[in-house]
Amino acid sequence: MYELGVRAILKDKRGRVLLVKNVRGVHAGKWVLPGGKVEKGEYAEDGIKREVLEELNLVFNPKFIAYHQDIQSDPNKKFLTLFFMGKFIGIIKRIKKELTDYKFFTSGEIEKITILVTDTKR
Repeated sequence: MYELGVRAILKDKRGRVLLVKNVRGVHAGKWVLPGGKVEKGEYAEDGIKREVLEELNLVFNPKFIAYHQDIQSDPNKKFLTLFFMGKFIGIIKRIKKELTDYKFFTSGEIEKITILVTDTKR
């Protein structure tokens, strides 16, 4: 059985992609797209809205674009991760209990990051 995860692809006006470093979890300390787990009884679209708001203080209007089956991040669990793109509004305010850092990257910069969750490069 899979756990359902969600990730947001947020781009600034220059086309750079926002990556974050989480405080805890299997991806702690690595650059990854913002997101997390969908809570029990929650729709995936509501889950990614909640995660973006909780992590970054942004209101996100998500559109589903892809999914990925992840069986490598945690050997004890399997994740089905849904990816969303869309517009966001607000000013980023890093929530310290959730993130250690955030930054917008060009695709070329993402290719050069060594501490990155592998699926983020795709």
